[in-house]
Amino acid sequence: MNNNLAKFINAENDFTAVSLKIASPERIADWSNGEVTKPETINYRTQRSEKSGLFDEKIFGPEKDYKNAALN
Repeated sequence: MNNNLAKFINAENDFTAVSLKIASPERIADWSNGEVTKPETINYRTQRSEKSGLFDEKIFGPEKDYKNAALN
């Protein structure tokens, strides 16, 4: 067996503990990249998400994988 593969398979035995902690509000704000400013969700005529709404693609990512909203 490949030595690197053997190390990967046995890696689960190398950990004795995992530590998690809650992120601070400042840290969470640093991760953000947009702001929801309108309560609207989906336009009933176009069935597309409303800009600055709860499902805005610029804030939360594309509706469909590998599709750019600007190109559609």
